[in-house]
Amino acid sequence: MSRAVIQIVRRFGPVGGMESYVWYLSHELIRLGYQVTVICEQCESEPDPSVRLIALPVSIQRRRWKAMKDFNRQLDHLFQSHPELLNMIIHSHERTAWHHVTTFHGPPMKKAPSLPWYKKFSSRLTYWLDAEYRELCSAQVQRVVPVSKMIGRQLVQQYPESRSHMTEPAYPALNESLPKSFRQFNNPMKLLFVGKEWKRKGLPKAVEICLALAEEYSVQLDVFGVNEHHVPKNLNHSIVKFHGYQTDIPFDTYDLMIHPAIAEPFGMVVLEALAKGCRVLVSDRVGAAEKKHEGLVSMRLDAPLLMWVEAAVKLIAKIPDQLPQFETWTDVAVYYDEIVYKHVSV
Repeated sequence: MSRAVIQIVRRFGPVGGMESYVWYLSHELIRLGYQVTVICEQCESEPDPSVRLIALPVSIQRRRWKAMKDFNRQLDHLFQSHPELLNMIIHSHERTAWHHVTTFHGPPMKKAPSLPWYKKFSSRLTYWLDAEYRELCSAQVQRVVPVSKMIGRQLVQQYPESRSHMTEPAYPALNESLPKSFRQFNNPMKLLFVGKEWKRKGLPKAVEICLALAEEYSVQLDVFGVNEHHVPKNLNHSIVKFHGYQTDIPFDTYDLMIHPAIAEPFGMVVLEALAKGCRVLVSDRVGAAEKKHEGLVSMRLDAPLLMWVEAAVKLIAKIPDQLPQFETWTDVAVYYDEIVYKHVSV
């Protein structure tokens, strides 16, 4: 087994869910004795000096699928010009073509006939579907690693050929394993929603739940990740306060985070909240719901509003007494070392 590994990601740094995953995994692999090379377009922070960076030109395309197409052209040129790179384990986190291992961080694109007729001939959709198939089912792909069981099931259903090299999930993790204790809830109840992609992460549903709670309780909902000017007016209420994008969210000052996402492959924010002593109510479309914790409750996305409200009230009143330690990024790196890379032939 090679002890040299290439990580492929367009943006390298702790700046998003997938990007943070690659950042922390890369640094922990170095601690395990790997030689780590990162191929990216942009480096968003100062990495360990042991990380070898290969920077590709940044695409000027504004549309994401066209920018990914440019990124893949640059990768083709790089690997064709430097065949010695093919002697390393190539681990991609993007829709690429040269990897032995891919970690799948998002939901797969929907295929026809589940799409409206006018989308079936979209150049964008055609490209993404082709890129996904190549990422999961190309001959050189030896391991596909989903970030949750939910995503693994979706991939196998849509791409049955990927089943033979699908692994158990490598869940995202935290830097520290020790959680903070939970406390009695505030008056008013302090509720929290976090998400830049507010629609996908379920802000309308969160506001609906909050307004229903406000009929019987004193409630405040703080929204991080988006400001009031970027959401419909019907989501602006006196009990809802928007804070925009912030890097540090004071989870430990809140009683409950509501995360009724429509599609959330994992949801790092769920772990971050639980680790700080903030209870979390999520939909069944959130991969992090697979992590068992007394402070975490999952509801069917289409469950009646009353059931969501009752679950929120019950969860807020609960003080979890069993606080399991969280997996760290070291645990994630060990998983890749012992379970994934060990079985890759270069």
